[in-house]
Amino acid sequence: MPGRNGLSSKAIKPIKSATDLLLWQDQSNKIRRSPVGPALVAEPLHLALRSRVQKPYRGQKHRNGKYWVSQIEQSIWHDSMLERWALMFLDFTADVIAVTAQPCLLQYTDGTHHYPDYFVVYGDGRRSLIDVHFTGLDNEATLNQFRRTQDACHRIGWSYEMFRTVDPIVLRNVELLSMYRHPMYAPPENERDALARAFDRLPFCEAVEVDKDVPTALTTCRIYHMIWVGDLTADLTVPLGDYTILRSN
Repeated sequence: MPGRNGLSSKAIKPIKSATDLLLWQDQSNKIRRSPVGPALVAEPLHLALRSRVQKPYRGQKHRNGKYWVSQIEQSIWHDSMLERWALMFLDFTADVIAVTAQPCLLQYTDGTHHYPDYFVVYGDGRRSLIDVHFTGLDNEATLNQFRRTQDACHRIGWSYEMFRTVDPIVLRNVELLSMYRHPMYAPPENERDALARAFDRLPFCEAVEVDKDVPTALTTCRIYHMIWVGDLTADLTVPLGDYTILRSN
């Protein structure tokens, strides 16, 4: 697949087939394929290599890179800021045990094909393909593509999800919390429950003063981390601030 400025991208290519296929590259670099169906339901697609690797080019408008998913302690590729946000919200809101980017190629008998953005394994065992696509960029071709992907997931026994947009205030709050997602910001394990109880129903400005032996800057970091991991909750539909009420879980 050609890129800009003469740069090329590596990708699994569609092949001739009389059936819908899923193709992926395993960790030995072997391209594997299987008809779309229930035989794929337990396939460890989270171990697959990226099915499409687009090389960067001068003047590109999207911001690609890697996002460190704290639950699995791995950096996962994203092709855009919307994909980065999708990973961030996945890490914040879901129980995740595996994530891989661009895990496969889905090709269909009508001649079309699609590279889904993410494959996720959840803590309850559920497996899901995720596509990330801004609602404002929809057209008939992309909508048909998503419908075909959803149908393929249904035939396999996976879930299918889409990340489309996000409230700007919630995004700003979660971006702030994500800066403290690393375990280095967690309070000592033997103090965690007691702190959560002490912070319960307090405004942020009072919570940071609860432990007089700890600098308020450090307590602030700990509170943000505790919200991130779910020990505390707060209303994220309004900007986080001094008078944000904290709740213990």
